[in-house]
Amino acid sequence: MVDVIISMESTCDLSEELIKKYDFRILDMNFIVDGIEYSTKNDSVVSTNLYQKMREGKKVSTYQVSPDAYRNHFNELLKENKPIIHLIFSSGLSGMYNNCFNVVKELNSVNQNKIFAVDTISGCSGQGLLGILTRLKANDANKISDVLDYVVKIKEHINHTFTVDTLKYLLNGGRIRFSKYVFSEIFNIKPFMIVDSEGKLFVSKRIVTRKKTIDAIYEKYALERDKSSNLVIISHADCLSDAKYLASKIKNNLNIDSIITDLGPIIGSHSGPGTLSIYYLGKKRVNVKR
Repeated sequence: MVDVIISMESTCDLSEELIKKYDFRILDMNFIVDGIEYSTKNDSVVSTNLYQKMREGKKVSTYQVSPDAYRNHFNELLKENKPIIHLIFSSGLSGMYNNCFNVVKELNSVNQNKIFAVDTISGCSGQGLLGILTRLKANDANKISDVLDYVVKIKEHINHTFTVDTLKYLLNGGRIRFSKYVFSEIFNIKPFMIVDSEGKLFVSKRIVTRKKTIDAIYEKYALERDKSSNLVIISHADCLSDAKYLASKIKNNLNIDSIITDLGPIIGSHSGPGTLSIYYLGKKRVNVKR
């Protein structure tokens, strides 16, 4: 067993129960809803009524983790005199990657206890799933290099598949063109999206109606999952019935129990209510040529 601290940003979207079970250290982040600032340390999508306020047209926004926040977080962890593996939210989705690596380089130059920062190329509960797999590997490993080698290898196999109820929020965040938004709204087209090998969002295909999209998400999981692992996480943004429907298909057809979590306020602020996503160990992610 390798006695290591495993750390992530709150973008990992894991429940308090899972965070305690796997002894993760979470770096909390701030977000703004209708002019009021909140922290993931104390506030959630439920306590802030985030998704209802988004439906009402309230303005929401988020902050990246600053260098000072990373520095304070790591300095507290270094007091425990253990090596630290920090699993960073995807560099393909945020500039937090650069802030984190610069601070880690600075702290590693003056501390005996090394901080090992890994670009997860993952987000949301994909980041969280990688954290769980890292902890399980650490429990069986003899040295930290074995754990790090495993993380670097396995991260490209953390599959992310998701859909949104409307492209309005992705449009507001500048992630899609206005023409795509209008077309999708008129014809009730739902995007079938993945996170690629660079940790970036990609619309894989477009499907008419929400139910057919969710069925396609299940079919992709059933076809591409790694049969050696039954770990699967389903996250939802105030669409629990859809999450339960997807979980029931997985249970009824594959006899696998899913972990259902709330999509947290950081990512939820950008994708909006009705976002449904699934994360699992599977085939190596595709390399999308742009």
